[in-house]
Amino acid sequence: GGWDSGSKDVYGWAAQALAARGFVVAVPDYRLVPEVVFPTFIEDAAAATAGVAEVVAEYGGDPARLGVLGHSAGAHLAMMITLDRRYMEAVGAPDLIRAAAGLAGPYDFLPFDVASSINAFGGTPDPLQTQPLHFARADAPPLWLGHGTADVVVHDEDTILLEARMRALGGACEAKLYPGLNHADLIATFSPLFRNKAPVLADVTGFFARGLGRPA
Repeated sequence: GGWDSGSKDVYGWAAQALAARGFVVAVPDYRLVPEVVFPTFIEDAAAATAGVAEVVAEYGGDPARLGVLGHSAGAHLAMMITLDRRYMEAVGAPDLIRAAAGLAGPYDFLPFDVASSINAFGGTPDPLQTQPLHFARADAPPLWLGHGTADVVVHDEDTILLEARMRALGGACEAKLYPGLNHADLIATFSPLFRNKAPVLADVTGFFARGLGRPA
């Protein structure tokens, strides 16, 4: 959360929800603020993604059908390594990501006006380099964006703006707004306890099935 907290150890249940629908899933960590600041944690995400591709065949996966998914700060990382070519190029895998999905992600959050974004990005000489919206492009892999209309942590405007920019440029982007869902709900609905709130899991896996050729 907020680029400064969280661990892969607490997201096994989300990985299981995806695996149960036929996907091979890896949940990576990245270094957190204040140990590091932008762009190091995005570089970590790119390196982890490339690392997964190197070993996924051992677990029955296909590196030619790799997608990335993140929630909140994780959605920001997923979109940055998908849209800004430099990160995956730097790890020698410029065409590895075939599809990307973001849940409740911050994609256009200038100026930095909360502690988490100030601490993570405040020292960046060119703040535009931190914004997924800035890197929207027609030739990007297909994107899927989900957001709750009751999200007060990251407003759904971020998803609306990125979808609009992608479509204006001729890129492939789907977005879905979930009435009444808040920030945590977008990932909580992966749990059987909350799955009846909204079909987020089905929508995300349906998108990846179309984009990657995996059964959902």
